[in-house]
Parts: sequence; structure tokens; C-alpha cells
Amino acid sequence: MMEAHPEMELYVGMDVDPTALEIGRGHIEAFLASRELKGGELCAYTHIKNFKYIKQVLGSVDERLAVGSSGVDGILIDLGMSSMQVSQLS
Repeated sequence: MMEAHPEMELYVGMDVDPTALEIGRGHIEAFLASRELKGGELCAYTHIKNFKYIKQVLGSVDERLAVGSSGVDGILIDLGMSSMQVSQLS
């Protein structure tokens, strides 16, 4: 998503699975490092939280996001389980 939208200035990621979040953080950090070489500015935050806490998470990043004065341009939610999570249950 970050690569497809170079205009993005703020990314907030949430996941309840710490392993998935660590893998995601690695990808995000690599992307941010490559983007810095091109001069783009993007702030990325990741949180181990359930989506039901989105208002709290957004408020911890920037209080204006939680109260709606600056708003959020988009939300992408993945409500499924990954094959990595299924294989851990076996």
C-alpha cells in the first residue's frame, strides 16, 4: 500500500499477532529506508492492538486523528487468518 501511494504521509499499522507485526515491521523499515534515498517523507507506526482500539491508537499517534479534526483518508482491514497462523495451530 505504501509503495502504491507515494503521496501517503502517515501509516498506522495494527495487528494482534506479534509475529506478523514483527514481519510487517521489517518490510516497513526496509521500505522507509529505500524511500529516504528518494527523498520521500513518510512516518510509520505499528502497534500490537486489536482494531477495536483504533481510536486509542490513532490518538497516541496524533490526538487530532482521534477526534476527527484532520481525519483519516483510508482504512484497510484484513480480518482473516494467515497460513502462518493456521500452521502454528497444527
